[in-house]
Amino acid sequence: KDSLIIGFLFCIAFIHVLYFILDPTKKVFLFFGLCALFAGIRELFIDQKILVSILQISFLTTYKIDNICKLLTFVFFISFTHLLYFSQFNKKFIKIYLNTLFVVSILTLFFSYEQLLFLDIFFRFILFLLIIYFLNKIRLIVLNKQPNSRIYVTSFSLISFVVINDILYSFKIINTGYYIKYGYILFLLIQTFVISRQNIHAFFELQVVEGRLRKISKVKDEFMSNLSHEMRTPLSLIYAFSELITDKNYTDTESLRSYGEEINREARYLIEIINDLMLITDLETKYSLNLKNYFLKELLQESINYLENFRVEKNISIETLGNENVKVFCDRSLIIKVFIIIIKNSILYNKQNGSIKIFWEVENKFVHVRIVDTGYGIPKKDLPFVFDKFYRVDSSITYKVSGVGVGLFLAKKSMELHEGDIYLESKLEEGTTVHLLIPASRS
Repeated sequence: KDSLIIGFLFCIAFIHVLYFILDPTKKVFLFFGLCALFAGIRELFIDQKILVSILQISFLTTYKIDNICKLLTFVFFISFTHLLYFSQFNKKFIKIYLNTLFVVSILTLFFSYEQLLFLDIFFRFILFLLIIYFLNKIRLIVLNKQPNSRIYVTSFSLISFVVINDILYSFKIINTGYYIKYGYILFLLIQTFVISRQNIHAFFELQVVEGRLRKISKVKDEFMSNLSHEMRTPLSLIYAFSELITDKNYTDTESLRSYGEEINREARYLIEIINDLMLITDLETKYSLNLKNYFLKELLQESINYLENFRVEKNISIETLGNENVKVFCDRSLIIKVFIIIIKNSILYNKQNGSIKIFWEVENKFVHVRIVDTGYGIPKKDLPFVFDKFYRVDSSITYKVSGVGVGLFLAKKSMELHEGDIYLESKLEEGTTVHLLIPASRS
């Protein structure tokens, strides 16, 4: 039975020191392993006296080994606990205590037997005070509901009980016996379970992080692919038309004007992409709102006028249905940008000869705007992600429409800056309704 205990202590020590060698950032493994190691050495020398008889060590040397092992066991036990629940312990107190124990353990080599007896009494007294301090800190750990706190309390309470028992027994106050080695074993068993549990939890967290990183990498690749495509097409057209314009032998004035208009349109599209990407950075870092009261109908009409060419191309009818006197408290340019994004999507993803209806009404401190279209709709699986940066719905309709997947993200960030909201409802082949909650006018 005792040989099994010694073997178990050394196995725990070896496994956790090996963990530390594999991952040097995890010092908690090192301290826990060294705690088990010195507990095992003490058991091998003192309680079993195996090495004492083999090496023929004197009683004084044995006593010194006993004290050194006890001191170092508690040095690494305290270090382990301090790392496990760092926020609950006074860093300065722990540092002074550890340094004192470590220095005393070294000086033990030079102590006489009488000095060692005094040290033993002093050690038990300090140990008793330490247990009281730790019990108070453990109370805070439980109150703060830190991970594995109940398991740690159980194991520490157990080892505290056997330590107090052994102190009282050594002074012949009670007649029970020494149980410290059994306390060590149970404590180390429970703490091994705690560390293993934390490792498993960390492993699953790592799996989640890896999944997120793969998703981010995929989104980045898709964004770069979309961006290069969206920029290559207009740049190719600009290059081709500019070649024709600069051709001295080409004298068709009407065609040259048409090519100039085409260059202008493609250049505007490129500028729009670049401005959107720059606006993302501004909204996420330093954008400052210029808030004033504006008539909602005027903002909507300006946005609709901007998109007139898109509307005419697909023969989309747009109706605005609401009180013309309703005002909103907003940043004018940003809200117009939001309207342009939403209405443009409603046009581009609409059916030929479709319709868009825009309703609004005042609800408490907000104006609730609903933009309803008769488009193709969005698949249910894509709805949770449509406001994500660079996300584009994977469908045949999407590939026919240019874009890099930043529009709805910009709209979402803009509404968040206004302390408003944006959400949508959609059914395939029936259409989409986008809801906007914009702060109502203020006096």
